[in-house]
Amino acid sequence: MIINNMLGLKIKNDSMVMYLLKNSAFTEVQLDTYLIENMTVGKQISLNAKIAMRDKKKISKSSFLRTLKQAQKNLQKSVYSLILAEYLGLLEEGSIIKLIQIGNLLKNINGQISDKNKLKIYKIIESVVEIMSRKRNIK
Repeated sequence: MIINNMLGLKIKNDSMVMYLLKNSAFTEVQLDTYLIENMTVGKQISLNAKIAMRDKKKISKSSFLRTLKQAQKNLQKSVYSLILAEYLGLLEEGSIIKLIQIGNLLKNINGQISDKNKLKIYKIIESVVEIMSRKRNIK
């Protein structure tokens, strides 16, 4: 059975998704569309059926496909940006591995994190991103 409202279901009870989405290169519509495409890969599902899974109002096929391409492009650019930053030595050694570990940890403990601990995790993620980007408070 295909789940309707992909992003709505992911966000509904998961403030971690909202936090990460807010700080990502994706819009809600792009992520919703990408989740639908990802969940239906290899399944014989029509484009009309995928459009019906969208969280928002019904859209045209060309709009759905355009949004999907935008999401794919944002993800590709993000990956290329990380590779470029690593290649040029702009990231601390092993940073990308640490990011993967953080993502896997969050995926494995999904739904088991108290709101208090989520706030701590948000601060840790922010610190890691700031360290990786060498962002410093300039006074």
